[in-house]
Amino acid sequence: MPDHRDAMVSVPVGATEKRPLVLALHGNYDRPEWQCSVWRETMKGYPFVLCPRGVPRRDAPASADRWTYGKPADVRHEIEAALGALRARFGDYIAPGPILYVGFSLGAILGVGIVAGDAERFPRAVLIEGGQSGWSEARAKAYAAAGGKRVLFACGQRSCRAETKAPEKLLTRAGIETRSVYGGEIGHTYDGPVAEEIAHALTWLVGDDPRWRVR
Repeated sequence: MPDHRDAMVSVPVGATEKRPLVLALHGNYDRPEWQCSVWRETMKGYPFVLCPRGVPRRDAPASADRWTYGKPADVRHEIEAALGALRARFGDYIAPGPILYVGFSLGAILGVGIVAGDAERFPRAVLIEGGQSGWSEARAKAYAAAGGKRVLFACGQRSCRAETKAPEKLLTRAGIETRSVYGGEIGHTYDGPVAEEIAHALTWLVGDDPRWRVR
């Protein structure tokens, strides 16, 4: 991608029909490869999963290969570049319509502004171990009015679980359907039991979208 480092993508190998798209943003000190791997497995390889890389963590040794994201405006620019590159290469196999947003930690924090600012494109979101404090009553109402539908909060810590209660209430009052899942007290993570709980909630999250075949 011009002006950005390469994104990762999980491709639905063997697809003969158009498939939906998932945009997955990683956390701080994380890797896009890990995100694409986890969500490919969790969603059984059915959708495209696009994982923007972000920028290097300057305090990490090069051998650690760890990444973060910059300013929100830079992240949005990178997302647009990644979507453009993906559609240029695989456009014949990408179903038109909304994108499912998945964000972990920093990706969840950034995700609130991304989905709330573009509800028509991102009407459904999974926010994992983050993104609770970014919601206000005004933002929730605006998201609902612009086409927001469902938000799934996912946690691997009791503290995260407690922090989801307030935004769930805000979103529900605004007309957004919400749920939360908990993988047990396993730490600040998105894989393992947390990913399993998200998989169990997929039918609720996207089951009314005819482009998806939730198995």
